[in-house]
Amino acid sequence: MGNPIGVQGAAAGAARVRVTVSVPVVGLPIGSSEAAVLPFVGLFAANVSYPSLFRGLPLTVSVVAIDANGRESEPATVIVRQG
Repeated sequence: MGNPIGVQGAAAGAARVRVTVSVPVVGLPIGSSEAAVLPFVGLFAANVSYPSLFRGLPLTVSVVAIDANGRESEPATVIVRQG
């Protein structure tokens, strides 16, 4: 955890991913980033910065895979509790 938040993962078959960080209580998006997905292996890494006033609050991180035709997956979402 930190600012920016580094998100890594695998999204087989996707061309890119969109990572969004929000505050779960109000669902307010506070940062977003898109990253390319490496062909064949499907790995990605994205960094999302957000305003420092949200430091210490629980955050929701959502990842949406986007294929070459622009179709989007359902989001994979986790809530992160900052220390």
